[in-house]
Amino acid sequence: MPSELGDSAKLPSLTSTSRRVVAVISNELSSFEYGIAAAIFAIPPDRQEPWYEFRVAAEDPANILAVGGIRVQAHGGLEELEQADVVIVPGWADPTMPPSRRLAEAIAAAHARGALALSICSGAFVLAEAGILDGRQATTHWSRTALFAERYPRVTVLPDALYVDEGSVMTSSGGAAGLDLLLHYVRGRHGTRMANLIARQLIVPPHRQGRQVQCVAQPVATRPTDRLAAVVDWMAEHYREPLSVRELAARAMMSERTFTRRFRQATGRTAIDWLINLRVERAKIMLEESRLSIDGVALETGFADADALRHHFRRSTGVSPRHYRGHRGGEPAGSTA
Repeated sequence: MPSELGDSAKLPSLTSTSRRVVAVISNELSSFEYGIAAAIFAIPPDRQEPWYEFRVAAEDPANILAVGGIRVQAHGGLEELEQADVVIVPGWADPTMPPSRRLAEAIAAAHARGALALSICSGAFVLAEAGILDGRQATTHWSRTALFAERYPRVTVLPDALYVDEGSVMTSSGGAAGLDLLLHYVRGRHGTRMANLIARQLIVPPHRQGRQVQCVAQPVATRPTDRLAAVVDWMAEHYREPLSVRELAARAMMSERTFTRRFRQATGRTAIDWLINLRVERAKIMLEESRLSIDGVALETGFADADALRHHFRRSTGVSPRHYRGHRGGEPAGSTA
């Protein structure tokens, strides 16, 4: 089973000459899902660094009407896919109606040539029709996973995943999860700093792991209550310290039992898990941008030692700190480990 990081670390980084993203659209396009793709790939997050050339392709380029009455003009027809480095399908209006053979073959040809294929929500049906999901894991919107599994038995459907990274093919569930997938893609190709920069611009969480349930019976608050919010903010500033549940509960002016219960209700995880995630995210940045040894990174991010960092880092990302640095950062100074 691939990790959330998937095989993207094995793929070569994009260069200044391999940055063309082509979004494949069709009539009754979801403007939200299309907007996610455009927000990530068409708007440079840092004006000082080169970004992507964003193109739009359609079988009928002049006649695309999005949901809500917005008319979209594509740059060209399916010939756009011939020069694509990344192909993204931002949804598909009616999954019960497969895409044309011509469209499926154009996507299959682009992928066979080496283009990365991404889908948002029901766009996975188009990738599956192209045959590039055969023998792989994938996901789509929870309301359509049964239909997807029935129609494409060669694909292993993960109905509870937010997104699935299979290296050269990535799929996401509902629309907002497409944003999680694309931030995951940016993080894998361009590093945590760039993904966090985009997340701040869009005012969204910088990272949600792919293997989370798509829907829950009782939604939880996205922002903790005032007393918990103060503790969460304080944790973000003091993550290097050896914090305990007892100390955090005291800061929230609650009993440990009440604090533990309310923290989980508000955030979906325990306070200690939240703290460890803060440390891992900071470790990612340091591995990418500093030359500290693994021992040094562990010390600077609040882990007891390098072994603790390795354990939690691998559990979170699926790879070791050394492997992560080798694909996203510079060589460390001093010990490697």
